[in-house]
Amino acid sequence: MDLYLDPSLEASGLSQYLRDRIAALDPDSVVRLRSVTPPDDSTLTSLTAAFLRSISPKSMSIQIGRELWRIEERGSAYAEE
Repeated sequence: MDLYLDPSLEASGLSQYLRDRIAALDPDSVVRLRSVTPPDDSTLTSLTAAFLRSISPKSMSIQIGRELWRIEERGSAYAEE
């Protein structure tokens, strides 16, 4: 399932934002984080594998949508959609 980040989300609220949404999902879900607008750089740099493992059940698979992979590629990912 795709889980979209709120466009107004800041890094300081990222952990609680994702915890709240993940808690409502089946712990065996496959989740892809997406965004329709570019998140700020501090939010993007917070999305590490260690961070995602720390906020999700061990049985859950969390993937990063291509638009969130690398900061320097952000502009081209949004331009294509």
